[in-house]
Amino acid sequence: MNKTVIGFDMDGVLLDSDDFSPGGWIVEAFMRTLRDFGIPETEENAKRLYISNLRREGEEFCAEFAIPDVKTLWAQRERNYLAGKLAAIESGRVTLFPDVAVLEELAREYPLAIVSNSPQEIVDLVVDKFSLDRLFRLWIGRGHDWDGLDFVKPAPH
Repeated sequence: MNKTVIGFDMDGVLLDSDDFSPGGWIVEAFMRTLRDFGIPETEENAKRLYISNLRREGEEFCAEFAIPDVKTLWAQRERNYLAGKLAAIESGRVTLFPDVAVLEELAREYPLAIVSNSPQEIVDLVVDKFSLDRLFRLWIGRGHDWDGLDFVKPAPH
């Protein structure tokens, strides 16, 4: 076995989960978060809840809508994101891409890993539900708290 480890992102690479279409689980989770704070449910406001946008403009967003702090907003966004993604996985709306099967051959030659900006419990669920532990030796997701976002891909601090 080769000593080089090959890492894969999960969402959009292994897992067909990046559904940003109207009515998709991500949009619905973000719209629910906006609704929870009485914020107008617009596409623009929903996009402001993406991790990269919140990290860059979260304080301004909270000030604009009288949210006490970005950690309060993040905690609610995280609850809605988790609930939406778990439901989408369990219902079969989120599945593996069909070509993931080719990794079986690659796994015979190289140790494989998953590195994801999804919460660790989602990564664990995906590995378990789709029996990916037969292919991957390591899988890493992010934590839940706001401060942990300093360590997400692509450029952790």
